[in-house]
Amino acid sequence: MGIKHLAQVGDPHRSTIFTQAWITDQQWHLTDDWAEQWQRYIQALTETHIKLHEQDDELIWAPAKTGIYTPKLGYLKLIEDKKPDLLKNWWSDIWQLQAQPRTRLLMWNILANKIPTGENLKRRAFAGPTWCVLCNKAEESSSHLFLTCEVTIEIWQQVKQSLNITTAWHAEDIPTAWTHWWTAVTSEKARNLPLVVSTYIWYKRNDIIFEEGRGNWQILPPSICAAYTEIPFDNKTNSPRHIIPEIINRDMPWAYFDGAASAQGCGGGILFHFTDTHFFHLRLGLGLGTNNHAELITLRHLLYFALSKNCRQVQIFGDSMIVIDWANNKSICHTYSLKHILEEIVFFKTHFDRITVSHIYRERNTTADRLSKEAADRPLGDWMIEEYSPDGMHRFYHRPYIDGLQQGDILPF
Repeated sequence: MGIKHLAQVGDPHRSTIFTQAWITDQQWHLTDDWAEQWQRYIQALTETHIKLHEQDDELIWAPAKTGIYTPKLGYLKLIEDKKPDLLKNWWSDIWQLQAQPRTRLLMWNILANKIPTGENLKRRAFAGPTWCVLCNKAEESSSHLFLTCEVTIEIWQQVKQSLNITTAWHAEDIPTAWTHWWTAVTSEKARNLPLVVSTYIWYKRNDIIFEEGRGNWQILPPSICAAYTEIPFDNKTNSPRHIIPEIINRDMPWAYFDGAASAQGCGGGILFHFTDTHFFHLRLGLGLGTNNHAELITLRHLLYFALSKNCRQVQIFGDSMIVIDWANNKSICHTYSLKHILEEIVFFKTHFDRITVSHIYRERNTTADRLSKEAADRPLGDWMIEEYSPDGMHRFYHRPYIDGLQQGDILPF
C-alpha cells in the first residue's frame, strides 16, 4: 500500500483477489518467495490498527482527511514530494503576528499571489497597461513590486537603516523571502516588518494608479517606521489563566491520558489510579500518525486496560478538547482515518457501568504528557507498564496487538 492510496478493508468474501489465475479451488498457490512475503505482510497487518468492515473494499486518498481525492490535493502532494520546503505554512505564521488584521490579510494575498498586479490582470485578459508605476522599468508582478523593484529595494534599505535591522529581504520569490525572514530574525516584532513595508508599497502603488498621485516614494520610509513602532513589544505580559483542579471521586478509579506525535513516531501516555498509593504508568508505542491519532489510540487503550483490570467505573481526564468532545459525542470527527478508532472507543464505553471523560488543562496533565513523549521512541505495538504500590514498583512489557484483543473476539470481561 503506497502513500498515495490506501485500501480500506471490507468484506473479504466480495474481494476480487479470489478471481486471479493463480488461485484454484479457493486455494492459494504461492511460491516460497511469495509465501515468505505474505507472512511478513500478515505480521505487519497484525501490528496495525486496521479494523474490518462489512462493506466493499475501496481506495481512499491517504493525504485527505475525508479520503476523497481532489485535483487540488493531488497538485499539493506533487509539490510536497518535489519541493517540500515550498509548502511551508506561512499562512499560519501570519495570523500569529501583532500587525493590524488588514495588513496580515494583504500579506496573505501577496504570498498566495492573489493580488491584482499587472501580471495577474494580464492573465485575466486585462488590456490596459501593466507596467510598474514605481520604477517604470519592468512589468508589474508580485515578485517585482515587493522584491526586485529598485524603488522597493531603496525603501527597504532606508527602513532597515533607521530601525537598525540587518536581515535581508531578498530571494527568488516572495514565499522564500518570507521563510528566510521568519527564520533569520530573532525578534517577534521584527517579523511584522515585511507586512508593514509591503502594505505601504501597495497603498502607494494604488494611489498613483487610481488617485493620480505623484510618484514621490521618499515619504514612505518615515511612515513605515512610525507604523512599525506602534506595534506592541514582544515582552508584553499575559495574565496567567485561572486553572481549577479537576474533581476526583476517589471511591472509583481515575486516569489521565495524552498522546504525542513527532517525525519519529507517536507515543501514548497513561496514568491510571486505583488509589493514591496504587497506580500505573503506561508508555505505548503507536507508530506513525498525527497527534489526534495518538490521542484517540491512547484513549482506546486506556479503556481496554481498565476493562482488563475488571474496572466497571472510571473517571478519565485528557487535555485534548477535540478528542474529549469526540468521545462524548459533542462533535463529529470528519477525519476518515480516525473514525474506526472512535467507533471502538464508543464500543468500549458501553461496557462500563459508569464512565466520565473530562477535559483538563495541560498543566494538570504533566505526567501523562511526559509518558507520551517518552513512548514516542518505542516500537509500534510495544507497551511498557510500571505498577506502583506500597509493596514497590514492578515493570513489565506487553504487545497488545498480538497478545490482546483481536477483531471479532469476545470480550474477556
